[in-house]
Amino acid sequence: MAARKIFDRAGRGTQNEAMPAPSEIELTLLLKAWSAGDPTALERLVPHVQRELHRLASLYMVGERVDHPLQTTALINEVYIRLIE
Repeated sequence: MAARKIFDRAGRGTQNEAMPAPSEIELTLLLKAWSAGDPTALERLVPHVQRELHRLASLYMVGERVDHPLQTTALINEVYIRLIE
């Protein structure tokens, strides 16, 4: 089951269903399927990449000052844009 996040009008996540973490083998198979042209592989891969980016961004932002202008979501968006370019 893929994770679903429901957003309120301010863009804040209000609900997040649990999604089991895939194994490295599962991720590798999804990447290979996507490379081979399977469009559903990308749909299944993106939530895992997004969750990992959020985890890493949260860890990074813990070390920043409280009034830092860049928030976790903005950091994730920047990284994601660079990944897809």
